Amino acid sequence: MQKKRITVIGSRERLKRAAAHIGERTLSNLLKLEGYVYVRLGTDEIAKRFLKDAQAEGFTFSDGVKPTKRHISDIFALHKDKTLCYLGWAGHMVYAQAERRGDEPIIRVDYQKYVDGQADFIIDRHNKRSADA
Repeated sequence: MQKKRITVIGSRERLKRAAAHIGERTLSNLLKLEGYVYVRLGTDEIAKRFLKDAQAEGFTFSDGVKPTKRHISDIFALHKDKTLCYLGWAGHMVYAQAERRGDEPIIRVDYQKYVDGQADFIIDRHNKRSADA
């Protein structure tokens, strides 16, 4: 069975439509979005929750280490194989400035808004706010 992919490229309206069709607010469902997903974690508390949620859903780091065994960070990248990645200096620059990573559009997610069920969890790079702003 082929996974349903949700396209998130183009206008703010498209972003809002994609957000509306995400379904249950899991990290695995973020992987259904058509693009490279970065998750922004605004506080230590939400960062710790993110790592616990990731571990509960079977995510690991590329070396197999469970998320709760590692330190928190402000941004993580999610890979389609359910691995997490810290961002170094260059990754933070891509997060802040780029529209694409290779052939994929970049999708920035505010994890606090995502888990709270808010519709505007996708961050607009140009104004650093949600797509609804």
